[in-house]
Amino acid sequence: MYLRIAAVLGLLSVSTAGPLPCEDVVRPLVLEDFSSILGKWIVIEATVDSQKYAALLKTVNSAWVEILPTYHNNTAIFNKANMINGVCSYSPTNISISDSVVQFTMEGNMTGNSTATFLRTCADCLVMKGTSFLEGHIVRTLHIFGRTGKLSDFDRKTYRRQVECLGLPQPNFIHNEKQELCPQAGLI
Repeated sequence: MYLRIAAVLGLLSVSTAGPLPCEDVVRPLVLEDFSSILGKWIVIEATVDSQKYAALLKTVNSAWVEILPTYHNNTAIFNKANMINGVCSYSPTNISISDSVVQFTMEGNMTGNSTATFLRTCADCLVMKGTSFLEGHIVRTLHIFGRTGKLSDFDRKTYRRQVECLGLPQPNFIHNEKQELCPQAGLI
């Protein structure tokens, strides 16, 4: 009898719990070393606070990134692959990482400088909060990446809470698990 009452009270406390406090969900991830962020990551959801770039993001069918080490300390290669209307495009970028802050210099169609920090998230996820200066405007982004392209409901809710706490719009890109990814062979 007491066990049933405890179980019911436990369910009530979980169902009535409010959203996670913003200060808990937007804490930066402190990197002891970079091994935890290396490798291939599938973009699961992404949002941007610019209408122009949100429209571009909505044309993406699928995307992935790969972070590779270099021979130089605190630098890495950030390979990105986007499938847009069934066509793959690839862009490698050199990045520098210092005190858990990533510095990007973008060239090509979108030139500008970006900084990013990683936020705490689930074990097989990576959340990257970015700020870019593009075409004279500050653009803020938030991406969640996963090793498999799938998120648990809890992890998705946590990411959406991060979006809300940072004052960003709801995701402009949501990964479709049935959508194929660009092959890795497209990178040089």
